[in-house]
Amino acid sequence: MNEYIIELQNAKSILDKLAIGIDPVSGQQVDESTLRKNQVIDCLNLAASVLEKEIHVGADREIREGKAVYITELQKKRLQTYERCKVSEIADEINAVISENNTKKFRGTWINDWLEENGYLCRNASKDRVPSEKGKSIGISSEMNRSLKQNGKEYNVNYYSAEAQSFIYMHLDEILLFRYKGNTPIAINFHQRKITSEITIVDFIKDNPDKCFIVATGSYDYYSGKSSYKTLLVYKGRVKCIQKNDINSGSSNRSILLGINDAASAIKQPTDIVIITATPLGFNTPQSSNYDLCSSIMRNLHDKGCDITLSECFGRGDELTSFVNMFS
Repeated sequence: MNEYIIELQNAKSILDKLAIGIDPVSGQQVDESTLRKNQVIDCLNLAASVLEKEIHVGADREIREGKAVYITELQKKRLQTYERCKVSEIADEINAVISENNTKKFRGTWINDWLEENGYLCRNASKDRVPSEKGKSIGISSEMNRSLKQNGKEYNVNYYSAEAQSFIYMHLDEILLFRYKGNTPIAINFHQRKITSEITIVDFIKDNPDKCFIVATGSYDYYSGKSSYKTLLVYKGRVKCIQKNDINSGSSNRSILLGINDAASAIKQPTDIVIITATPLGFNTPQSSNYDLCSSIMRNLHDKGCDITLSECFGRGDELTSFVNMFS
């Protein structure tokens, strides 16, 4: 059997005994010295390591399955128009451009939903969506495609001219706003940049001396039910440490966001901001319980005229914590 699996099984056995108050080494009732035994410490370290891996697996899954669609202004400029195409082909073009964002797929139905809501499409007697006079005026046309049949019914196919495609691209933010029912993905307000494993966080900061960095860590203490954060503002060789303990929050992620928010409030003038964290905080997930605070941070920095980049260096929590601790 795989040695790693055996290690996990042994660790589970130890944790199972601790859970019912039994010292896994002596078999006696747990006393204060139990948690100081090397075998127990090794087990807890292994459990922490496994949990960290599972957290990152979950973060990767969130990126693949739950990350809200967004498109930046720069990406919009790369969108191509064609002489004539279907809405599914418009969606394909958008997805090709935003593929680097690692979000869910943009759906052609979102375009149709918005066009219908705003009077560019309407329903005919067969309940198909066809262009209204308003829709025809922007370059949407419709044809009966006799090759498309379901239950003996023929369907209309809508075609979009280059002008209609440009119109849709121009209103993508509104289409996404309608898709997310007014809860606009705040990711449209910032860039994302990965810190590759080939470069240390220290060198990443040194290589970008014109940027102002918000470097944030946080923790939660199970026994007290309190959390804390340590946040650095790093700009042109100067470092300011902001930290707070005994926060009434049961989430280390929320305490990290509170630290980022306090750092953002300390910024007085427009500058290029790079936020560095080792864990996903909910900036890309409208369903996140922390999305309100993420939105507040972005509005705070955006209102100050800051250009914002988010760098989430998953799996590098120890490195990030060591860097922050040098200045706290």
